Amino acid sequence: MPTGLAIAEDGTILYTDFSHKRVRRIKADRTIEIFIRTEEESTRKVIVVDKDFTVRFMYDGNVGSGDVTKFTPRDICCDSVGHILIADFRNRLIHMLDEDGRFIRYLLTKENDLSYPHGICVDAGNRLWIAERYSKKIKVYQYLES
Repeated sequence: MPTGLAIAEDGTILYTDFSHKRVRRIKADRTIEIFIRTEEESTRKVIVVDKDFTVRFMYDGNVGSGDVTKFTPRDICCDSVGHILIADFRNRLIHMLDEDGRFIRYLLTKENDLSYPHGICVDAGNRLWIAERYSKKIKVYQYLES
């Protein structure tokens, strides 16, 4: 079941195949190949690649910090200054990383009334839009000045 989607400048499509624990790549000639495969459930990571599809880094959700029990990334986006934002479903967190994958902080938590974030994006006004699964709400947070 495809759950995440990205399109590169050259038209290559990357998507996550959640059921089979892999990332697939559809090239311009329409061939489909397995790009990244993870066999274990415990290897829940965000994998960031460069424009040549070389793995730059992997982020495990800051699991060793004690704040995160089982990292469950559901969506990812970037903002205008290069931060990487990750919706962590089970822990009810929005992780903020720098462009090199270093953890900066939790941007939002359940203490901010965040409830099971399932989809996120940042608009041109630097507002973070969050779709929550069970509350069926869309919330908007201003966290950067425009």
